[in-house]
Amino acid sequence: MQMPLVYSKYLRIELWENTFLGLLYSKFACRHIRCMLEAMEGGNMLKAGGSVLLVLLLFFLSVQIYSFVSQTNKTEREYAELQNKLKQAKEDQNKFVADMDYYLNPENLKKELKGRFNYREPGEKMLILVNKGTSSLVSSSTPQ
Repeated sequence: MQMPLVYSKYLRIELWENTFLGLLYSKFACRHIRCMLEAMEGGNMLKAGGSVLLVLLLFFLSVQIYSFVSQTNKTEREYAELQNKLKQAKEDQNKFVADMDYYLNPENLKKELKGRFNYREPGEKMLILVNKGTSSLVSSSTPQ
């Protein structure tokens, strides 16, 4: 036995009792399909579909905004780390330039050589003073 046809502006559905679709769509389901098609014809389904699309669009935009904000936060942290490294590098460069200017003066270079490596010029006498707490010995030396 053939079930009645369900017509709509947009759709034509035929249901048979002896097929899988016939079993799936019982009279109860057929009533719901008719109601859905009538709502579609009245424009309510179009409004509902538009609402669903709007919700999906808002969900998609929310996900994109969250992704963008998290990526921005990560980039800001990396930028702050790079700023700190740049600041440290500039401080190191300034210290290096100051040391270089100091050592370019021949008098300062001699002073450092004498202080670090016990350098003496020919004919120069050196006097080594030791703190009182360690020893009371005061000596002088002459180059040989």
